[in-house]
Amino acid sequence: MNYAQQLRLSTEWLKPLFVLCWARYVSGLVSRLDTMSSSTNAFEQGTESWLMQNRYFALWKHTLEHLDELAF
Repeated sequence: MNYAQQLRLSTEWLKPLFVLCWARYVSGLVSRLDTMSSSTNAFEQGTESWLMQNRYFALWKHTLEHLDELAF
């Protein structure tokens, strides 16, 4: 919180930025998987399951589910 104050960042932006940070990790995974995919139109079978069990996906989902509980 001190860092945000030093940057003169309003505290109302902290929750959305926190969610966006985890979303960025997940989108990075999807982007890398798309690059490595052997098919130009779809991910390989099982990719969706793998992604949904990835720790970054879990952290993003947990953040969304508990957004009201975040205290900045």
